[in-house]
Amino acid sequence: SSEARECNGLYDMILPICGETIMGFLRYNREFPGSFYTVGVGADMSIYSSDVPFSCVEHLDRVMYACVTDWMSGRLQNYRRFGMDEGWVELVISENYREQLGPWASEIHAQALEKEDSYAK
Repeated sequence: SSEARECNGLYDMILPICGETIMGFLRYNREFPGSFYTVGVGADMSIYSSDVPFSCVEHLDRVMYACVTDWMSGRLQNYRRFGMDEGWVELVISENYREQLGPWASEIHAQALEKEDSYAK
């Protein structure tokens, strides 16, 4: 992908947040391993490239199940926050990076929960 070629050598890690852009970066990672790391977004993307150290996973299946269950029982709320504190979103460390990033991820997760809590108040 042209986006990936432009980033090669400029950045160590890419966080693609625009739709299908991630697929171009992951394809480039597979064709040119070690060029840069790509963060998975939405689901665990480590199956697509060995250069995905972690993914930010949104558990939309759990969200939909919770909403449908609440609706069917008559308990559907007008507003409900789906954050990290209840496990709706989590940082998944790829298997090959767990030893290296595991302690770091725990620390970052704790900080993110603090921030999330402060925004909710």
